[in-house]
This record gives sequence, structure tokens and C-alpha cells, in this order.
Amino acid sequence: ASFGVGICVLAAAEAIAAGASALEVADVIEKLVPSIGNVFVAATAPRGRIPASAGIPVLSFVAGRAETLAPTRSLEQSAEIMAAHVGSRSGPLRAAVGHASVATAAAADALADTLDRSEAIVEVMRYRVGPSVGAHTGSLTFGAFWWPVSS
Repeated sequence: ASFGVGICVLAAAEAIAAGASALEVADVIEKLVPSIGNVFVAATAPRGRIPASAGIPVLSFVAGRAETLAPTRSLEQSAEIMAAHVGSRSGPLRAAVGHASVATAAAADALADTLDRSEAIVEVMRYRVGPSVGAHTGSLTFGAFWWPVSS
């Protein structure tokens, strides 16, 4: 499953820890889901839900469809584009950066470091892109999620 599901689990756990009822937890998640954003590259994707593109496309899933934000020539340039995209959002935000393989670890580290320096981002988590997502996106995948800090 995507890390977006993990964000919902984290929010549910935080709400439960704060004493929320099951109905209140469901309400928290319903309000959270539309505010979760994502950006990623899938340079070796077998396509399917990922649009074909020249170079390395920086993508975002919006309303269930992958949209190309920008084509890039390197993973490093992709990290810069992603950081600018996330950084253009209003905060305060939490973010999570993940990667699928050692080949994308350095670019993911650079993205996480840049986001960690952003005034809008209050926390940067790290995760690994697992096989259920990697099967669709390929091994040269890395990216980020962001969501608002709960009040």
C-alpha cells in the first residue's frame, strides 16, 4: 500500500491517543484524505497508470490520475523540482520522503534535507517504497507526501 495509507493510520493513532471516539477518528480521516499531497518519479515504471514521458518525469497523483509536473534529466534535478513543488504549499506541514532502491537513496536524501530546511515543514519522516508500489513504479522511484499538521 502507498504511504498515503500510512499517513491515515498515523492520524488515526494520534486521534485515538488523544481520546477520540471511533466516529471522531473516521471524521479526522475523512477531512485529512483530500489534503494529502504527493510527488514522485517513476523512471523505470512499466507505464500502466504512469504516463509515458521523455527523460525522468516528476509526477503527482491527483484525483486518481498521474499528472506530469515536469520532465527532468537526472534524479538530482527531479529532487529539486519536487522540493520546489512541496515548498510552494502553505504550512505548517508534515512530510515524508521515501525511496525504492539504493539507486535513488542519495536523491531522496537530498529531497529530505531540503524539505527539512523549509519553514513550512515541521517534520520530515522517511520510509521505504515497498514492493506493492514498486511493482507499479519500478526501482528508480522516490518521492514525497505532505499533509497539514493536525490542530
